[in-house]
Amino acid sequence: MNKSVVLLLIVVMFSFAFFGCGKTNVNNNIEVAKNHNSSTNNKTESVVEPKKILSDEELAEKYGPQNDEQKKLASEIDSIKWVTSKDVTPFGDPNAVKGGTFTLGLSSYPATLRPVGKNSSTVFNSLMESLVYESALILDPRTMKYDANLCDKWYIAPDMLTYYFHFDKRAHWQDGLPVNAYDYVATWDLMEDEGIEEPFVNSYYSKFERPVALSKDIVMVRAKNKEWRMFLSASAMTIYPEHIIGRITAKEFMKKYQLQMMPGSGPYMVDKVITNEMISFKKDKN
Repeated sequence: MNKSVVLLLIVVMFSFAFFGCGKTNVNNNIEVAKNHNSSTNNKTESVVEPKKILSDEELAEKYGPQNDEQKKLASEIDSIKWVTSKDVTPFGDPNAVKGGTFTLGLSSYPATLRPVGKNSSTVFNSLMESLVYESALILDPRTMKYDANLCDKWYIAPDMLTYYFHFDKRAHWQDGLPVNAYDYVATWDLMEDEGIEEPFVNSYYSKFERPVALSKDIVMVRAKNKEWRMFLSASAMTIYPEHIIGRITAKEFMKKYQLQMMPGSGPYMVDKVITNEMISFKKDKN
């Protein structure tokens, strides 16, 4: 397929997925097929069930303060001078009618459905990731200002190296569990694990010290050096569910999620997967 056609289809798909936010609430679906004549059947692939849920005490021990300095910072979180976004203007026309099904044809089936790891650095994988998963903040391209996303407030310390993010208590994974600071740290751990077989990602996130969950709702991220894009990178890191990635090794993650997706927190969720045939997404009603 011609690259320009693929890019045009992706632009149209983005427009449908994110800008159709109007008044009529009917089914919202996105289907991706290897070709328009692919037949469907009853074969579906469900996401692997996560292992046991850890208690807050166990999570805090695993992802929380590990030394006296970090414990001191955790005791001072009430003094953080939070910043939040105000007067956020939604993208698109609020009167646009939403609903229907958008079908995107691809010349070949994706090598993997994982959002990270070997063979995941493609335009289509990035598109799937943006539909299903989210980051702490978003940067509004119209104003070049940060807006709340999974996190409702944030703070940049005077040293310009240390960042704090407060997770919105309303944020939930599509399986019902809350999104919190532990998810952020677990995601960073995965990004730094050589088992994902993606050296660029390992190198990129090594520019930060391991994040610390100062509480269930607050994560501290510290850059190793001052650089203009460090806060952007920390706030834009896509966050994955700790109750899945924190219970398996990177190698297990690579194998189990090669051809299936974990639950996300974004506007769309996986509806059906027929390997080498089609992938269907549906609007998350929550």
